[in-house]
Amino acid sequence: VTKAGPGTIAEAAALSLPTLMTSFLPGQEAGNVDVVLEKGFGDYVKDPKEAAAVLTDWCNDEKLRRVMSNNAKQVGDAGAAERIAKDVW
Repeated sequence: VTKAGPGTIAEAAALSLPTLMTSFLPGQEAGNVDVVLEKGFGDYVKDPKEAAAVLTDWCNDEKLRRVMSNNAKQVGDAGAAERIAKDVW
């Protein structure tokens, strides 16, 4: 559960984790919400009660969690930070 920050979304995807976004900064983070929704590894809700309902659904649906996890894995790059560090150093 997070706001739609690019770092957090990238980390979640790299770890194959579904992402529930509850806010975003207009303009610079709006596209991040679209990516998560279009790639099928999370959802966006504003209302805390709705967020709780979504999380409950996720907890009760192993198949959905597996699908979202696989979708996140397709987007994420678990080795990106290491490659960037090697390039910088």
